[in-house]
Amino acid sequence: MTRKQKKRRTGFREVNKRIVVATEGATERNYIKRFIGKDRFSNVSFAKQTGDNSDPDSVINSLDKAKERIAQKFDPNDDDEYWAVIDKDRWDLERAAKRIRQNSYCLAESYPCFELWLLLHFKRPNELRGLAGKASGGSCKPVTDILKIVDPSYQKGKVTSKRYFNTNQTTKAITKAKDLDNTSANRALRGFGTRVYKLIESIRDSAT
Repeated sequence: MTRKQKKRRTGFREVNKRIVVATEGATERNYIKRFIGKDRFSNVSFAKQTGDNSDPDSVINSLDKAKERIAQKFDPNDDDEYWAVIDKDRWDLERAAKRIRQNSYCLAESYPCFELWLLLHFKRPNELRGLAGKASGGSCKPVTDILKIVDPSYQKGKVTSKRYFNTNQTTKAITKAKDLDNTSANRALRGFGTRVYKLIESIRDSAT
């Protein structure tokens, strides 16, 4: 992607498209921080959390505030992306998706939870058929139970296995997540799956 020049109120600088991420939980934030590294994707930043960011509305509100702060410092850039990373849990994903679309934000949702994205680094979709029923309604426990077996290093809030940050494994996880995604693109997930792959693809593409 061609690097674009933005005008600051104090001068000029060149940046790729800006990607701002707001997460619902610590595990997601920890994973994305490790994925982008210190200098690998300097165009990716996190929205300042509002409260504990434990619900979709709080996540979206934090993106609103991040966008306002950026608008005060930089000229508008239509390439910029604002991502909400949320789980099904007990929330109404369709309601959250509607508000996100109204704000022209992007949604990386998971049903039932973000840990499914991690699990796809180890398991193929056809190995998770029985898991979909157990996780219906938004329960994450069936997913984390298996994740702890295939990745003994997994802890809530921490993502340490190098497998998650291997380029080939990431590409495979993206392919698996796409295979699971049977919901229309303009609707929130209505069943077992994760669209974290869309955020990861966008981050990777932003460096080209």
